[in-house]
Amino acid sequence: MFSSYAIQGVPLDARRQPRQSDLDVIAADWIEALGDPMSHYFTDIEQNGQTIATLSANNVGSLWNAAQGRLTLTFDLPLQTSAQPRAGSISVRVADPTFFVAYEFDREQLSQASRLPEGCTTEYIPARQLDPVTASRLASIPSSQTEPPPELLAITRTLQHRIELSCSPS
Repeated sequence: MFSSYAIQGVPLDARRQPRQSDLDVIAADWIEALGDPMSHYFTDIEQNGQTIATLSANNVGSLWNAAQGRLTLTFDLPLQTSAQPRAGSISVRVADPTFFVAYEFDREQLSQASRLPEGCTTEYIPARQLDPVTASRLASIPSSQTEPPPELLAITRTLQHRIELSCSPS
C-alpha cells in the first residue's frame, strides 16, 4: 500500500510506470524523512545490547517493480566507527514498528556478504508473522499517536527481520 501511496500523482510513462527521475526524487525525500532520529531508517544495530551508532545513509537508490507494483528503496548505512565482531554477536533489525511500511532485507544480497572476517558467519532470521491480537492492538492506536506504546514496541521488535553476525573467538 505504501508503494501506491508514494507514487500517487506521479506521471506515468507509456508503459504505465513512473519515470526513474521521479522515483529518484521520491527516494531523496524518503531517505531524508527516514533519517529523523526517531525513526533512524527503521534500522537498529546492536552488539551485546548496546546500540552501534551509524552515519547518514548514502548510495540511495530506488526501483519500481511493475509486476509487483512495489517501490523499493535501497541504501547503505555506514557505521560511525568500525565494529568489533569478535566482541559479541551483532544484530541488525529493520522494520517500521507501526507496520505502515513493510521493510525487509534483500535475501539475494544477504547471501553475498562481503568483507566478513575469517571465522564469522551471518544468519538471516525472518520476521514472525503478525498475529491477530497484535494487529488489532496496532490498528487501535489513534492516528495522533506517533509511536506504539512501549509494551507494544517490545512485541513488534520480535516481528522484525534481522541479521545476526557471529564470530568465533580469535
